[in-house]
Amino acid sequence: MHKALYRDENSRSVLYIQIFAYDLQVQNLWRTAYKLTKQFQQPEFRGPLKASRTIKQKLETFKINMPLINCLCNPGLKDRHWQFMGQKV
Repeated sequence: MHKALYRDENSRSVLYIQIFAYDLQVQNLWRTAYKLTKQFQQPEFRGPLKASRTIKQKLETFKINMPLINCLCNPGLKDRHWQFMGQKV
């Protein structure tokens, strides 16, 4: 699978840029969910509050994995690195 992702230098840099953009998007989504949980504190917004808390919690769970995702999409990873990681896993 990694060979399909890292065919040449151009695809490496594009993948790295996309991961950087996804990381920013996750941060922005979490920030928005956080703000919504603060805005929906009134009792009449019980449903939206529950939804915004759920989304925020799921994003927090996903954010834990972002450093690993960033490392795995590093354009400096070569086939030997993937082979080493495959042996360890």
